[in-house]
Amino acid sequence: MSNIMIINIISVTAFILIFIYAFYISCIEGFNTNKTNIEVIYFYSDTCPLCKIFVNEKWNKFKEEYSSVYEIKEYEENEIEIEDIEKYSIDGFPTVIIKKGDTFKEYRTNLPISIDKFIEKKYKD
Repeated sequence: MSNIMIINIISVTAFILIFIYAFYISCIEGFNTNKTNIEVIYFYSDTCPLCKIFVNEKWNKFKEEYSSVYEIKEYEENEIEIEDIEKYSIDGFPTVIIKKGDTFKEYRTNLPISIDKFIEKKYKD
């Protein structure tokens, strides 16, 4: 066998292995994205003192720990659509909505229970 043939075989084999690895990684990443199909939506106002307390005491920690588990969204007061205000009955800030499919529940930000424990309790499979 000539050196050129050996190089060609090695090149094709390397290409196939890289392709298989890339396919494997894309499949794994697809499975890890929002495993629970739960959205956590935070509505807030920059001028709201309770929002600032909630962000510091609960929200930032929750986002950091669970952003790979849940789809997390945030909307500042002037970004909120009227349809969302009506749909989720938003009547003040901060408001956190936990949504799975067509159902949703409001997490009361003054609850002593953490957001993740609330979700586990309300959305047991």
